[in-house]
Amino acid sequence: DVWKGTVAGQEVCLKVLRFFMKASQRDRIIKDFCHETLLWRQFQHPNVLPFLGFNEELFAPSFCLVSPYLANGNILAY
Repeated sequence: DVWKGTVAGQEVCLKVLRFFMKASQRDRIIKDFCHETLLWRQFQHPNVLPFLGFNEELFAPSFCLVSPYLANGNILAY
């Protein structure tokens, strides 16, 4: 799911990770998620949005990635 929000006066996109799993698998999913966010944070390319952060409280027990909000929507809508 994707939500629009505001952080420090900047419009942001909140991309909520949806997952269905056993409780025993949650730790592994979180570890993989953290690894991918660390990689995204290091990317600097004109075709890749900057990674602004993540939040695990807004959509608990899930979490979301935070990136800049683009007014033209997604690539299919543009």
